[in-house]
Amino acid sequence: MVVGIFAFGLNLHLLPLWADEPIRALVSFHMLLDHNWLNPHLNGLPYLNKPPLYNWLLALFIKIFGTKEWVIRLPSYIAILGFSAQLYFLGLKIYQNKVKAILLGASLLISGNFLVFSSLLGHIDIPFSWLVFNQIYWSFYFLKRKKYRQIFAFSYLFCGIGFMMKGLPSLVFQSISLFTLFFGGKQFKKIFKPEHFLFFGLFTLAIIGYFWFFSLNGSLVDLMHVLFKESSQRTMVNKTLWQTIKHLVEFPFKILVDFLPSIFLTFFFFGKKFRHKFRTSDHALLAWVALFNLFPYWLSPDYRARYVFALLPLLCIPIIEAMDLSLFRSRILKKALFTLLIIVFFLLLCGSLGHPVYSMNPVNYQIALLMMLIFWGSYLYYFRNGHVLMDLVMFFLMGKLFLNVFALPLRKSHISMPSEKLLAKRIAEITKNKELEMMNCNIELSMNWYITTLRNQPTKTRTENFDTVRFYIVPEDIIRYPEDVTYYLRFVRKFENKKMALVKFKKLRHKQSKVVENENEEPRYYLNQ
Repeated sequence: MVVGIFAFGLNLHLLPLWADEPIRALVSFHMLLDHNWLNPHLNGLPYLNKPPLYNWLLALFIKIFGTKEWVIRLPSYIAILGFSAQLYFLGLKIYQNKVKAILLGASLLISGNFLVFSSLLGHIDIPFSWLVFNQIYWSFYFLKRKKYRQIFAFSYLFCGIGFMMKGLPSLVFQSISLFTLFFGGKQFKKIFKPEHFLFFGLFTLAIIGYFWFFSLNGSLVDLMHVLFKESSQRTMVNKTLWQTIKHLVEFPFKILVDFLPSIFLTFFFFGKKFRHKFRTSDHALLAWVALFNLFPYWLSPDYRARYVFALLPLLCIPIIEAMDLSLFRSRILKKALFTLLIIVFFLLLCGSLGHPVYSMNPVNYQIALLMMLIFWGSYLYYFRNGHVLMDLVMFFLMGKLFLNVFALPLRKSHISMPSEKLLAKRIAEITKNKELEMMNCNIELSMNWYITTLRNQPTKTRTENFDTVRFYIVPEDIIRYPEDVTYYLRFVRKFENKKMALVKFKKLRHKQSKVVENENEEPRYYLNQ
């Protein structure tokens, strides 16, 4: 547990914000600046893709701890620790076996996509997955005890929180899960109990209340349109036939890769004795709930592993319960695993310290020594006295520790994001205490985040009513008369390889107008034509 906490928390500050991180950060920071908590904005424009709950949480962290990268990732890190700790203690209660409990607690931590990619990011999906897991698990827990009021009370409470965090996906999980639980639990008629209608009504009233407060300062029609579009745009409705067929074929293999090695637990189904124990397990229904909730993503070509993190532990609970741990007590297997572990570990360690990124920094040798001490301590405890499955868990946690200590600095040295951060700092210095806007464009969101926080004001997008007072970030190809422009900085937006500039206009020849160069293209704007 200590190794896991250390491994997943180390170097959270190292990489600049990337992927969707700056979106959440910018929206939350904008809330702190304008105190508009129900109508989020991004670049000065309404941001309707997600309800505001996660932004409130992130804004609170920013208010308390500041705008460093680790702060943006802190809610996700806390969710990682809370989720895995809950699974561990849940495993202790279900299995009455520490080995199985640790295996359940680590089931998500050691899965490929989570271990290598998603746990590095301050995305909304890990906290949301923790909510969805509780939404489903406690429904199952109370169904087994026939406490129907608690089923609907807790499930709609978590569903409401999830809706305010991510929108319609929470309702999809709720409807599929309740239907599967009551139908699979042979209590389908109970789904029509008055308590269900009562708590569904309270849930609906709460959501209507949010919509009403939003409508006081925003367009409710636009909000509804964007929420439905956000949930449907990744489905086959908006994809070609070929994209859909390709995804239908690839999806099982994507799941296999994304959730290795935990997904290997499903291979136990090839054993007749295991299948019998699984069928008689009190928790087998959870696996069916996980599989039925997975089905909509099989029909969604833009599937991402992080959308279904909540489902893996639900699948693992009954599988681990039915496992026979005596199958893993082979001393040959234990020695083979330890030999593989020590070879891989020291090859990676030596190879990394030999890389120029690390070799000039003596601190890395101290970290390497610490890692070797941790490794030796884990050997003394687990590899000599523990279970081979614990060896596997330790293997992947040590791999995560290696990734965060050595691979992240290497990644930082090979990506463009640090240069964007330096550019942002330069732009903030040039425009200090001056007005700055983006003209008919958006820069990289990570650069936007650093400019915004350094200047302590939003960097807005403007499409009309330009002047000669403000600084503008503009695409160079829309400036027709360079002699009318003072250039302060030139750079390239690397995502599109697009030349950009920080400028001030000396004069405006006449009013800006739209120019359509091709009837199939969007209008382009020229300022000083």
